[in-house]
Amino acid sequence: MPLPNPANGLLVYCMNSGNTGFFVHQDNSWQKVGALSGYLSSEVDGSITNEIQTISRLGLTVTLENGGSFQDSVLSEAQVDNYVSNNGYLTSFTEVDGSTTNEIQNLTLSGDSLKIDKAGMGVDLAFFKDDLGNHTAIQNLNLGANKLVGNSGTNGISIASDGRVSLALGDSINEFSTDATLAGNSDLAVPTEKAVKTYVDNSPKVYAGIGVENYHFNLNNMQFLQSDSLGTAVRNIVLGSNSLYALTTGNFNIGLGYNTNLDLTIGPSNVAIGTQALKNNVSGSHNIAIGRDAGEFIAGSCNVLIGDETGENTTGKNNTLYRS
Repeated sequence: MPLPNPANGLLVYCMNSGNTGFFVHQDNSWQKVGALSGYLSSEVDGSITNEIQTISRLGLTVTLENGGSFQDSVLSEAQVDNYVSNNGYLTSFTEVDGSTTNEIQNLTLSGDSLKIDKAGMGVDLAFFKDDLGNHTAIQNLNLGANKLVGNSGTNGISIASDGRVSLALGDSINEFSTDATLAGNSDLAVPTEKAVKTYVDNSPKVYAGIGVENYHFNLNNMQFLQSDSLGTAVRNIVLGSNSLYALTTGNFNIGLGYNTNLDLTIGPSNVAIGTQALKNNVSGSHNIAIGRDAGEFIAGSCNVLIGDETGENTTGKNNTLYRS
């Protein structure tokens, strides 16, 4: 089928029997190109490799392996300037609008807007600015052996391949722990605020009431319990359940043992050692009772009672009682 209006230079391959080959359309006629478009269809010199040669360069000389070479050249600055005016820059021009400065404009950046002043035109750079707070990572950030550092420093945060985090000094950590018992006893874990609070709330404690330097212990099952109220009393030492249970304003009292100084409210400087010693002393002062139930129901001051149940119902003051 003939081609309608073929363009000059159109190359086709004809498959008609007896007239196969490449044809090119030139000057309104088809001209047959050599066999296979100029390529040899068969080997004519007995070798399929002798046409293959290595090309090399030494200085400005380019040489073929089997003979033949040419001399390359390097253009000078003046030669380059002959092709393009001063390497592409204008060396002279004719002003066409009567002003040599009206093309000069200030480029300003206001917020995210970059503008030229005379035309008032600009471009919004908000899309291009880098805000690390808005980045969404699509893959893991691999630091390798590097660190996160600040202010061009060399010490910073290191992250090991197993996730352990370490700072410049101290052990590395791999866990923020919620274990409220701290039973793991690990140098690799940091407890959360809630875990620490729970641990402290459930641990042996020293309470100090409203006053200052009041010490209250209970050795029952090695638990330390808060007294009901120490009011504004100060500098009292309490060791034993319910010891100084009702104290409000008395100062410098010592209660060692269950129910010692149980009912004492305002009396100062009483020393009770032993279960229920000075138990019912309410306002007496400067009493010393050593022994179980010693001075249990005492009413008075400045008494010394030594021995179990000694002076249980003693009244008055300046009594010294001893029971072996």
